[in-house]
Amino acid sequence: MATVFSERLAAIRKEKGVAQKMAAAELGVSQALLSHYEKGIRECSPAFIARAAAYYEVSADYLLGLSDEPRNMNTVFSQEEQPFDGDAVPQTMYRALVWLGREAESLSAACATQVMRLYALSFYQAANVFFTQGKLPEAQIHLQEEQPFYLSIAEHIHTQQLSDALRQSSGSPGPCPRCVETILRSCEEQTKEAVNRLRCE
Repeated sequence: MATVFSERLAAIRKEKGVAQKMAAAELGVSQALLSHYEKGIRECSPAFIARAAAYYEVSADYLLGLSDEPRNMNTVFSQEEQPFDGDAVPQTMYRALVWLGREAESLSAACATQVMRLYALSFYQAANVFFTQGKLPEAQIHLQEEQPFYLSIAEHIHTQQLSDALRQSSGSPGPCPRCVETILRSCEEQTKEAVNRLRCE
């Protein structure tokens, strides 16, 4: 009999594009046993659930139906490099932001304040996309019509203040994690594409 676990186990494998035979081998079970797990014919051990969650990069709570959030947040906060760090996906961005947040503690007070203001501004701009797509209630966005004007002014002010703060401080950089490199590279590529489009118009 199908359960939330069996349905999600099968769905996440198909979503990842992994053949059942390959997934079974990677998870250390026979294909027949994995098939039984995916159909809800057999119950699996907690050890298998843990392996499956790690293999598919989702939380055990998600597989068990205790959460509708598939992502394992432990991977976001882990200081170890993750398999997806080379891909410009939301989870990589979360990890880059977490790392930058940790590093912000070593900044001067003025720099740290401006970094947090830019974080908040970026969050608001991203949230506005969700608002316009009907994913956030209208009551959450208060600037509405004046928003582009206010946001452009705020970004200019925060960037200028950060520039002023940066002139007063310096330090020797440590190693840059792959997740940060990926997001920086993606941003640079998108910026170049946008500039090239403007030049062609």
